[in-house]
Amino acid sequence: MHYLFTTPQELKFLIEVHTVAAIVLTFITIPLTLLMKKGSRYHRIGGLSSLLIAIIFSISALLMLFNPYIIPHLKADIPEYQIDIAYVYNTHPNLLLLGLISIFSYSIFSA
Repeated sequence: MHYLFTTPQELKFLIEVHTVAAIVLTFITIPLTLLMKKGSRYHRIGGLSSLLIAIIFSISALLMLFNPYIIPHLKADIPEYQIDIAYVYNTHPNLLLLGLISIFSYSIFSA
């Protein structure tokens, strides 16, 4: 099976894109959109910006999910007890994360 972004450097790039998208969504676009008057031009622009950044966030999450280097990366960067409980001992860890990505995607697109 061929994977996109199959080197550790490309995984780090995906993690950076994912992190920046999460920070921008959490601290800039969503709060500003909520503060704008509903229906105004700026509210719509903020909403579309949030949607586009959320798409980038979701795509980067999916690409990381199926990357063969994600498990070694997680084991190296996260304390062992957390990763063992949340990811390694789960019988279907990809399904767990895919479910979280699906819930986020549904939430952002239905808003």
